[in-house]
Amino acid sequence: MKLLKLIFFALISASLFMSCGDDPLSETIVDTTWEVFSFEQTDCEDPTENIALRTVDNNCIDWSSTTLCNFTYQFLANGIGFYQYTETSGLDKFDFEYSVNDDINQITICEGTNDCELYNIDGANMTLTSFDTDGCIVNALFVKG
Repeated sequence: MKLLKLIFFALISASLFMSCGDDPLSETIVDTTWEVFSFEQTDCEDPTENIALRTVDNNCIDWSSTTLCNFTYQFLANGIGFYQYTETSGLDKFDFEYSVNDDINQITICEGTNDCELYNIDGANMTLTSFDTDGCIVNALFVKG
């Protein structure tokens, strides 16, 4: 009887240990909000288009000649979401579709069929590194709200 109890507790312990792994990103991203933290644009063909590293100040970030406030990404269920921000003209909101690669914690966000960007998730940080048509490298950091 002691052997049966020992085997039973060993099986329960093993199943608990195996179930303690991280949940896949495809499950944990739903219903999350990510706030912009920093932004920069470098290595542009036209150096006047470079934007030095900017960080959020009072929920706002300066980008070119515009101040964007409360810039967030919201991930909803079924691979849809939106990002939004306010500026002097009011609230701007844009819908997107997304897909998740659980193996490398990467999200592909698309605003259209050919307008997609790759974002990497590392804990409470979401980063974007992209290359625009003017040869610029855009780096943005978002933190989980």
